[in-house]
Amino acid sequence: MTYQRGFTLIEMLITLSILSVLLVLTIPITHSLIKNQEETQFLETLQSDLLYVQNLSLGIREHRTKLVFHKTYYSVHKSLTESPITRELPDGWEVERSMYHTIYFLNGTIGSAGTIRINKANGKVIRLIFPLGKGRGYFVQE
Repeated sequence: MTYQRGFTLIEMLITLSILSVLLVLTIPITHSLIKNQEETQFLETLQSDLLYVQNLSLGIREHRTKLVFHKTYYSVHKSLTESPITRELPDGWEVERSMYHTIYFLNGTIGSAGTIRINKANGKVIRLIFPLGKGRGYFVQE
């Protein structure tokens, strides 16, 4: 009589059910982490674009380099002749269009002071504040 070693059907079903429960529990956590990382990456890119436009404006007295905010995206204008770079906002985010929607620098200093409001999908608001006479703006999350 030969004796074969292996797993029974019941043992396999229990193992697979435990594994499937663990996988179902980790999917929402992973989705939340990806969404947070996407938001963080967008804000870092926006800060980099602001610094880029500010650096391009050094030594130039005109406001050819600027950031223009639209409802679901913003564009980086390097010069009058080149086509702008567009960056999409994350899903569900919208820029609240007001009188202040263009950021430009004059010789490294902000051209006009103002605040830009970005409404997030979860109801929270990010404000980009650019005080007069300062080199850079800052973010406030509400």
